[in-house]
Amino acid sequence: MKTSHKVGMIAGGFAGAFLVAWAAVAVHVAATSGPDRDASSGMYAFGDAILFLAVFVFAAATSIGLGLFYLNRRDLTRPGARSRDRLATRGAPVRNVVGS
Repeated sequence: MKTSHKVGMIAGGFAGAFLVAWAAVAVHVAATSGPDRDASSGMYAFGDAILFLAVFVFAAATSIGLGLFYLNRRDLTRPGARSRDRLATRGAPVRNVVGS
């Protein structure tokens, strides 16, 4: 599969997650509209923001997983192996200085 297809699938997943979160907030605003919402608009706005973030993260979990799946294992481990080697070569002197 081409890289552009992979990026498109991931971007489409995030766009879909955005739309789902937006719809959830719209339903919540419609369900809670009234004088209380007008009197405590700041608290309701904060609650709406938290609701949006929670629904977006839940809905975007598939896209995040798909993005991690499309990364090669080699792409994930090579930078880690390099930094691990650097830490391993410098770990003994640091441990002697700290005294642990």
